Amino acid sequence: MFANGIDIKKFNATVSKKLIQPSKIDKDEISKSITIKILFEGKTRDEIYENISKFNELFLDEATIKFKNLSNYFKGKIRDSSIEDTELDEWLYLNIEFECKA
Repeated sequence: MFANGIDIKKFNATVSKKLIQPSKIDKDEISKSITIKILFEGKTRDEIYENISKFNELFLDEATIKFKNLSNYFKGKIRDSSIEDTELDEWLYLNIEFECKA
């Protein structure tokens, strides 16, 4: 996945799962919701949290994302995000709800 043209591998991250919802119409606006589960890896939890923080900086304003296996670009904002713990200290998941204009 690319966020604003930056490969998320730069943050030791890979897309674990994605779900692109069909477009919806609300008050003459067409939008699309994308749920993304991203695995962050690192030697320590501090390193992982730092990479998650740097990754999130890409989404302070509107961002453009592109998945490597799709030709489409999606421009929008993060509506919600949460960190999901794992049993391994070297892994954390970041769950993102991305809202974009269709």
